[in-house]
Amino acid sequence: MWFLAVLLLAAIVVLYVSDSIFNISFEPYDAALQARIDSLEWVKSHDTKGLAISTKHTKRSKYSKPLKPFVFDPNTVTKEALEQMDLSERLIKQWINYRQKGGRFTTAEEVGKLYAMDSATFATLKPYIRFETVVDAKSSQKHTKAQRKPLPKEIKTDKKEVLPVLVKDKPLHIGINTADSITLLQVKGIGPYYAGAIVKYRKRLGGYVDRVQLMELYNMDAQRYALWCKSLYLDSVPTKQLSVNTATFKELLRHPYIDYNTTKYIVNKRQKLGKFAALYQLKDDKMMPDSLYKKLLPYLCL
Repeated sequence: MWFLAVLLLAAIVVLYVSDSIFNISFEPYDAALQARIDSLEWVKSHDTKGLAISTKHTKRSKYSKPLKPFVFDPNTVTKEALEQMDLSERLIKQWINYRQKGGRFTTAEEVGKLYAMDSATFATLKPYIRFETVVDAKSSQKHTKAQRKPLPKEIKTDKKEVLPVLVKDKPLHIGINTADSITLLQVKGIGPYYAGAIVKYRKRLGGYVDRVQLMELYNMDAQRYALWCKSLYLDSVPTKQLSVNTATFKELLRHPYIDYNTTKYIVNKRQKLGKFAALYQLKDDKMMPDSLYKKLLPYLCL
């Protein structure tokens, strides 16, 4: 009997010791808590600068809508125009906020530094960026050399004498893509003939993408152009584009930059390919050299 008593006592001791050493309590599984832990672990492994994970300089998703760029000035382009290019809401909001706080772009590369601008989007927009206003990189203030009408203003000298000071008026600032012929008559050097010619040529082109296109007007000269530029600027609006896959022979021929032979070349190549997959397929050393291709690019689409 004593032997059984010893075994029973030893069993009790073993159970007590093992319970104190291996006392592991199992908590019920919490799925929500585990999901939070997993998400924090993912952020820790993918983000090296805090919880804000940057998407800067990444490629656009293959599911993103294709951009619809047109020539624009990043310092004057409107929110509506940016939306028409199918840019992201986040990028548009940051772009407008930057300008409203006094920010100005002096180079195309500065546009690419916007935090919400990825490298693929910037590469698409860069060929369409034009600066028509002169911006001082240090002060980010616009300047003009246009003459202004003086107005009197008074200042006091040490001798308490009141002297007149000449203050210049704000110069004319008229956009060549939106002004009508009546508005254009306000510009020095523009009469009824050229006011009408500017509007008519704008319609034929599908919109101006550069002020220098005014030199293409009939009987235009450099002296008159320089005088106009004091009051005219390029306002950013979408250009009217021709589809190289659907435009008719007459529609293509109507554009000022496309003559009969070029029109015939485009139509014949379209028939040969069945459909253009990209605009660069138009390039040809003889029929579509780089100089003509670059002029036509803002006015063409697939």
